[in-house]
Amino acid sequence: MTPLAVAACPDSLADASCAYEGGVANRLVSRVHRVRCESRILAIKECFSAASRTPEPLVAEREFNALATLSAMTLTAGDQPLAPLPVVLCREHAAYVMTLVPGRPATALVLSRSTTRARAAALGAASGAWLGRFHDPRPLSARRHAVASRVRWVKRPLG
Repeated sequence: MTPLAVAACPDSLADASCAYEGGVANRLVSRVHRVRCESRILAIKECFSAASRTPEPLVAEREFNALATLSAMTLTAGDQPLAPLPVVLCREHAAYVMTLVPGRPATALVLSRSTTRARAAALGAASGAWLGRFHDPRPLSARRHAVASRVRWVKRPLG
């Protein structure tokens, strides 16, 4: 059975037809579905409250806007996208459509029985590099001095 958000969101797309291909991930606060719309393969993410599993439109909007901001920053800088590209927000269904990033999640790769320690370390390094690029385009906080004072507090002698 196709979830309501998956049936409704593709209607907002300009493509002639979309076909539900199945679930990709099912987590406490979200579900991600794979949809083929003409020549594009997209993902639709539904967002839920952790406590009640009810739809959370504000969370969907916040995540969609975060993807849009990240996309704008990387594309303006001429870099490759760091995350899925946002396509359309379906706020009334607490969902949004984004490009589907192929591959296995890093956690699944690291925890796989076939992953060696060296491979796990390399995956960790690659994830760290990705996070560095993700955070790099953001402006520095106006409270930079707070970091220095916190470091001094942590390094203070224990008495």
